[in-house]
Amino acid sequence: MRLLKSALTVLGAFLIPGKVLLAPAPLSAETPPQAEVRAEMGDVYDSFRRLWELSIHEDDFLSGKNDKEISGLLKKLDTSFHSEDLKESKFAKEPTYRFLLQSIGRMIEDARYRFDEGKRGYGLWKVKNFSNYCITCHLRLEGAAFDFV
Repeated sequence: MRLLKSALTVLGAFLIPGKVLLAPAPLSAETPPQAEVRAEMGDVYDSFRRLWELSIHEDDFLSGKNDKEISGLLKKLDTSFHSEDLKESKFAKEPTYRFLLQSIGRMIEDARYRFDEGKRGYGLWKVKNFSNYCITCHLRLEGAAFDFV
């Protein structure tokens, strides 16, 4: 239980008996305005959101009928997460930013190449996993909140 409390504290979570509530954990007073975050991450978010929709409806992801779209979305995300723009973000000085950016980039790249090899199930699993990192990063960084719904 102590380890869980420590991990949730790092994530900016509050424990209430029987519930876990997540809240942004501000790390810096100097954060970019919301419009700047949206401009920087807008294409990434649009691609992520569509992939997430397809991953929720697993038949749409696994059937093969959306392979071209899924492959294109993964390629777009892969390119975005390896761009200099994100590496040079105003958030780059935050302690967890680079780690999460690199981790998400590796997961997206892996999902993309495995999916393109025909391993749809593995690609689906990776999409569901890297989405947690996206949400974690946006919860951690003050001023980076996104409506993930």
